[in-house]
Amino acid sequence: MAELKKWRCLLTASKARGKSRDASKCFACFNLVPHFRKTRLKLIAVYEFIASLPEQEKYNLASQLRRAVTSVPLNIAEGCGTASNTEFGRFLGFAYRSLKEVVTALELCGRLYPSRDRTQSLIDQGNQISKMTVGLMQKVDPGNHER
Repeated sequence: MAELKKWRCLLTASKARGKSRDASKCFACFNLVPHFRKTRLKLIAVYEFIASLPEQEKYNLASQLRRAVTSVPLNIAEGCGTASNTEFGRFLGFAYRSLKEVVTALELCGRLYPSRDRTQSLIDQGNQISKMTVGLMQKVDPGNHER
């Protein structure tokens, strides 16, 4: 929690919604966000899972999973470079939607290939990171109720 407070101090130049931030500080500090690290770890775990899928899924579910899971940390990083908390919240929203896409694709894999026993733990991780993302969205831009 102290790490998140430190990050928020660097991130927010002003408490007012939509005010500009020092993007250079923000970009340098996105690695401090605890759940950003979790998204990178999840990316690695999903890539390892994808390698176990049958060859016939190489251009279908595997490809879609790769794009969606990669999108999560990339959107967080890109959002850190934005000029306002509102815009950063928008990029966190993109990351959140990509997480939901990953969870759905993993659920499909679990139904299509029940012998792949890692899907449930990956789904649980995805849901946990989704909750963390929503919490961060609410902290970064509390006035935005479009979610």
